[in-house]
Amino acid sequence: MHACMRNDKPELCTSPFVRSSHTIRQLAVVTREGDDIRIDRNTMNYFISSAIMTKHSGLQVASLLLLIAVPIAAFSVLSHNKCEPLPPKEDERNEEDLSFHEIMQLAGKTVFRPGGGQAASVLYGWAGLCKGSTVLDMSASHRVGAMHLTASRSCDVLLIYPDPERLQEIERIAIEKGYAGMVRTKCMDPTEIDKELAGERFDAIVVESTFTHEPNAVKKKILQTLLRHTDQVLLHEVGLRGITEESGQADKVRRQVGRALKTAFNPLPVEGPDSWRELFEECGYKITNLETGSLRILHPRNLWQDEGPAGVAKIAFNLATKRSLRDRVLGTKAVVGQHNGSLGYIILRAIKA
Repeated sequence: MHACMRNDKPELCTSPFVRSSHTIRQLAVVTREGDDIRIDRNTMNYFISSAIMTKHSGLQVASLLLLIAVPIAAFSVLSHNKCEPLPPKEDERNEEDLSFHEIMQLAGKTVFRPGGGQAASVLYGWAGLCKGSTVLDMSASHRVGAMHLTASRSCDVLLIYPDPERLQEIERIAIEKGYAGMVRTKCMDPTEIDKELAGERFDAIVVESTFTHEPNAVKKKILQTLLRHTDQVLLHEVGLRGITEESGQADKVRRQVGRALKTAFNPLPVEGPDSWRELFEECGYKITNLETGSLRILHPRNLWQDEGPAGVAKIAFNLATKRSLRDRVLGTKAVVGQHNGSLGYIILRAIKA
């Protein structure tokens, strides 16, 4: 096996980071045909352009490290004649029907937070969670949300989800990380909390990347139920910014982005009529803290913070060597990018009014 270097003529540029990216670009052509592997240049261009557009030097550094990690991973593959396999072929037969969340899991992403780990840390800080705090986590579909709470604040966490296979996977991860005694799971539907968790109370209930995909009627039913099991609810979801229901723009964004994600997509406006704030207030809550910001789930700096160097290298390598995953991710990112000004994250802490 061998790595092929392509020496394109440099473009005119003034930024030192742009000049540095040319070197990375040249390293990005590692082909795979038979025993050869190709790291696709279009994927590298995505990371490079993301880094160039930022005004923050910290993000540039993180993105540059990410760019370096891909050639290193490829070099390791070429040197040791092996690579970390993607999921088995039988799991890939219906990739076109998978949601964007599932596609990113195939690529290696493990953390799905609209505002990234930084927003999650702010949210947990508002709640005063600490060692011994009991938390009900409704984000089990994303696997590792509870791990962050357990690792950073030593909380005892119960994750609920109706898929037993997903819960078995969470239990395995918890054991591997040494959290077996602090992370529990229960196979159940979130709408059945009163029945399945009768009499149980928690110091906090976390709703993360969950309500965004539920109809408003289900959101209301669950929120009204949660009041009987906790004194505070912590929300971390996608919010619509700068648009309202009356304008018709909210439905347009939900429809177009939902099609790209291939999943139900029902975020609410951050403020105004039919907003997240209004939903909580109608269900008997008082909001004590609220913060919004730009969507960060694919932001290079947040990828680095949430996934770590090894995780970022794995994601980049899988996207570079698996065209179906890469095309889907870049295509979805383009659609989301068209509505970037209207999409963001919202975190809030709400207590019983």
